[in-house]
Amino acid sequence: MHASVPYYGPTVIKWATRLEDDTISVAASDTLAPHFSQRRKLLRFSSRYEGFDYVILLRTYVQNDWFDQKDSMSAYNSLIQDPRYLKVDEDGDLEVYKRVK
Repeated sequence: MHASVPYYGPTVIKWATRLEDDTISVAASDTLAPHFSQRRKLLRFSSRYEGFDYVILLRTYVQNDWFDQKDSMSAYNSLIQDPRYLKVDEDGDLEVYKRVK
């Protein structure tokens, strides 16, 4: 079971609106993915995030991933050190990264 996560509705809606172009690819943690589902390329956040235009996740959900916690933490650690991605927003546990290279 996931740990309790605060409400991030306004920030998620802001990014869903900014990224409404369906050609923008997004990798998102599972609870955020429905907000970005109206696009051609959407991935549940994992080690395969590379190449996606944006990564949007909740750290708490990555740290407590019910599907594959080890892979999620490894992917997160790679992401935060990846020079091709820049953190462009943060609201508590919610983090948004943009591919820059």
